[in-house]
Amino acid sequence: MAWERFDGFWGDTAPLEKITVQHIPETASRLTALKTGGADIITNIAPDQLALIKGDSNLRMVGSATPLFHVMIMNVNHPKLREPRIRQAMSMAIDRDMFNEALWLGKAVVPSTHALEEYGALYMPELETFEYNPEKAKELLKEAGYDGFEITFDTHPTYYTNGLLAAQAITEMWKEVGINGRVNIAEKWSGGSPEMMTRNWSNPMYFAAPSALSG
Repeated sequence: MAWERFDGFWGDTAPLEKITVQHIPETASRLTALKTGGADIITNIAPDQLALIKGDSNLRMVGSATPLFHVMIMNVNHPKLREPRIRQAMSMAIDRDMFNEALWLGKAVVPSTHALEEYGALYMPELETFEYNPEKAKELLKEAGYDGFEITFDTHPTYYTNGLLAAQAITEMWKEVGINGRVNIAEKWSGGSPEMMTRNWSNPMYFAAPSALSG
């Protein structure tokens, strides 16, 4: 896919006349394209691969935390997930700080709620929506009468950096509290399917307001 600069734009002139964007799913292939000149810029490199770029004097690495959430969505209309205590337990079983250290080497930011500092005056740092509490998760499952039914977690193999690894880790954390989870890897997007139970998604901020997140 290619874009050409529109010179009739009212603002500052873009620095490039044309850019070509190519989807290369495998990280190793993207790194090879960068090293061999097949690409000028690559994105979405997992932290454990960054040393391959830093060790090459011909390459430069630039990165930062961006206003985008990696999220787990749950289908509240699915017959098996209508009980809120089961959904609460699914969230409380997830150790988000461990994710950050193990998968992103501490380079990500673990939020306390589904809000961003970029909201400015609308940001409410006192909110704490996310809690890691495996013992409480077990209690909620018992109260809800969870009988061990399987809960699937859908993911595209290369949806976002470490997405598949995160999905696998989540189902392992579920297992620790007694939830029978299974990762379902599929190329087809399942976000709108009534059969979907849970899946990964991402919410980027387009402007500084609580209504800015997509979805």
